[in-house]
Amino acid sequence: MTKKLKQDTGPILIPLVISGGAGTRLWPLSREGQPKPFIKLFDGETLLEKTYRRISKLAHVPMVNGKPFTLTVTNRDYYFMNKDELDKAGLSGVFLLEPEGRNTAPAISLAAHWIHAHYGNDASMLILPADHLIQDVSQFVLSVNDAIKLNENTPPYLVTFGMIPKSPDTGFGYIETGEPLSKGFKAAHFFEKPDLETAKNYLASKRFYWNSGMFCFKVGQFLSEMRIHSPEVMKTSEAVWESCIKHKTDNDEKIEMPESLFKACPDISIDYALMEKSDQIAVIPADLGWSDIGSWLSYRDLVEPDQDGNRMMGEGLFIKSTHTFIQSNNRIVVAIGVKDLIIIDTDDALLVVDQSHTQDVKLLVNKLREMRTKAKSLN
Repeated sequence: MTKKLKQDTGPILIPLVISGGAGTRLWPLSREGQPKPFIKLFDGETLLEKTYRRISKLAHVPMVNGKPFTLTVTNRDYYFMNKDELDKAGLSGVFLLEPEGRNTAPAISLAAHWIHAHYGNDASMLILPADHLIQDVSQFVLSVNDAIKLNENTPPYLVTFGMIPKSPDTGFGYIETGEPLSKGFKAAHFFEKPDLETAKNYLASKRFYWNSGMFCFKVGQFLSEMRIHSPEVMKTSEAVWESCIKHKTDNDEKIEMPESLFKACPDISIDYALMEKSDQIAVIPADLGWSDIGSWLSYRDLVEPDQDGNRMMGEGLFIKSTHTFIQSNNRIVVAIGVKDLIIIDTDDALLVVDQSHTQDVKLLVNKLREMRTKAKSLN
């Protein structure tokens, strides 16, 4: 594959956007055919477009064909949707196309092979989920600059961004910080989603941060650490990459992973594969106006409430109702005498759920899949 020119001076930063996942907790707005990164927010931009636009604000990103460059890992079925959002944001890019999802460790490892081949060991890679919302872009840029400085440390650190917790949230993993560094802290421990009492203790201690799933590290160090801590991921991802090189096409902007080899990659997250095992992890605390929009509650909270706590996107009307959210695209939805509801009206589905049960929407999606599978088996 054609080797791109390095920048003359200073560090090189290659952003990697991970774009995929059905976002099942946001059904019926997010589905397999229209995953969460492609949901349009209230300003008309998708989460993916916003992610690409943030990249255009970063320093140290190479310019390719006169535009800031980024990598994207996505499912091959979503290539054209991703390409449209990239073009809207005015970026250039290369797409690594997966035949199916195998979690973040294989995806990041394959992107690391691409970066190593084109920019060498010393390039930093910035991992950005495509379905997160960051409202303070200026602070985001400053935090990335701090991460690059830790990448340049001797020895370099693998950096994760810890979001400053605003509440004892049980929906996020947590990172406990250790000794202070020139920027941020050394990571002491990673913890899974806690119960409420534990989350309250985390919040009170001020040593714990939400695990955002955003990372920044030098590609050479990443590959070296992966060979130590997750050799099976490295072995299988190297086999995939070697096949991509062998069977490369004239279109270097779209690289398809061979299905049989890719299926052999372990289905494992980068947290389990590396971040929880390495002793060279740093945490940069960040207050970015961040949300992973992981449920209808977090989506609802993007809208300002009225005096009764009601929120609306689209057309609707509230009568004697409180703390209710309506989203309706094509018709008027009226809520009378209700409270604490989420009402989502789309062209072909209507969701009504109590706010205390929004996490159970995922169970509904699983049930719908079972029903479809059963119907197919009967035909």
